[in-house]
Amino acid sequence: MLCKNIQELIKSDYLDKEIDEAALRQVKEHLAACPFCREMEERLQAQRRIFQSATRFEPPKRIWLNIQDAIVSERMANEDSAKSGIIERLRGLLGPRRPIFALASVLAVTIFVVVLAGGLINKQQFLDRAGSSDIFSVYGFSSDSNYPAGDMGTSIEKYFL
Repeated sequence: MLCKNIQELIKSDYLDKEIDEAALRQVKEHLAACPFCREMEERLQAQRRIFQSATRFEPPKRIWLNIQDAIVSERMANEDSAKSGIIERLRGLLGPRRPIFALASVLAVTIFVVVLAGGLINKQQFLDRAGSSDIFSVYGFSSDSNYPAGDMGTSIEKYFL
């Protein structure tokens, strides 16, 4: 095995004695042959002994209370930011549109107004050109008129006229 792989095994499983038999045999064979890995293993063992010999110190109760208060404050801040995140997303959906949509909306309204205004102008010009008597004689469906459309020959026509 390569030194890099052996060093990873030493750091993780070898020192904790959680290594399987085949890997343990490979690590021991490598340590017997490689002075660099053996030196690293000895340094790690020394550090491990220092930490194991250290006495456990119990911090004062007020420190634990401060830690608990900080955790609660952080959770509340996260919840508030999550709520404001949802509100901001809704504002983005309901609020001002992107410029391309705004431009398209303005363009559609402008085209609608132009078409509507053009239709009204054309209708007014048509009315100005034709006399009102000509228009009414075309649409007059009385039986008195000599216009062929005056008598459609239906019974409903006789009822209304």
